[in-house]
Amino acid sequence: SGDTFYDDDPANSPIAPLNAAGLPNVSMWGGVAVLGNAPTNLANQYGNGQGIGQVEGLVIPGFPISLVLYGGADPHDDSGRMKYVSIHNAGDEIDEANELNCLTLAGVGDATELSYVECQSNFDDGFEWFGGTVGGDHLAAYWIGDDSFDLDQGYTGIGQFWHTIMTTFNADSGAAFGSGSGDRAGEWDGEDDGERGGDVNFRPEGGLLRPWPQSNPLVYNLTVQGTSSPGDNPATSPAGDNRGVFMRNGYAGALWNSMIVNTGTRDCFEVEDSGAANFTAQDNANAGLVVVGTTTCEGTAGIGGAAGTAATNGDAQRCTRGALPC
Repeated sequence: SGDTFYDDDPANSPIAPLNAAGLPNVSMWGGVAVLGNAPTNLANQYGNGQGIGQVEGLVIPGFPISLVLYGGADPHDDSGRMKYVSIHNAGDEIDEANELNCLTLAGVGDATELSYVECQSNFDDGFEWFGGTVGGDHLAAYWIGDDSFDLDQGYTGIGQFWHTIMTTFNADSGAAFGSGSGDRAGEWDGEDDGERGGDVNFRPEGGLLRPWPQSNPLVYNLTVQGTSSPGDNPATSPAGDNRGVFMRNGYAGALWNSMIVNTGTRDCFEVEDSGAANFTAQDNANAGLVVVGTTTCEGTAGIGGAAGTAATNGDAQRCTRGALPC
């Protein structure tokens, strides 16, 4: 009683991404985090056991560690059902670089149902999977401050009908909307070692170390709408520098039957070209483990390097699966 209910009529009149002062309507609360017992490719990074992580955004002094653990050995773990849910104006930053995503799925198993979920106006990422096997269909991410769909720590789920409208505007002051650290449709990592310096579970293979379990998401019918030529919008400072899907840090997996448009001079999708002691996304593409097929890029930069290899892999797999004459 006495508190302001910000969204009096969320179905017909949701809060706009920017308020009357031209500031982002984000970080009004934390967001939703689901912690399960499915595998990750973390090692014993936190001293809680092999494959056990501590979810980002909730590890603060005085908070019981037992309440923020995720990961385990059950790929079919069941965290319940989330259907027809809309999550708005979240992403509260607890400490510097320690913020919550709109929907965090950490070590969630594939017996969990995730359908028709929307993330809107979030400070950091929209959907982020930390390992796990849970699939997700009909997921929407609009006006996200960082990455719309973020995958890492050996995620192996299946997704279909994902849609993002990327942020086309800054705050009126010109400051970036939300965290300002990404603005990618997807940041798809095989493991966290390259990004956070984490302790990863590796399996020796051919003189190299492969993250294990290896990432293998299968994503179908992803639609990405960027903006390469800003037009009229609520902000006085438009943003037109959206980026597509970036696959890196030991990523392996497939993207099929998708559409990525209006990223301008930025790549439609990119596979990190890098040489390192362990398996990279480029190594995996060369081995046929990174695949992009039957996907349209319109109003984007050209595809080259390891991304071109991934596209060739997609053509080859279509051929071998009988979709095209060989």
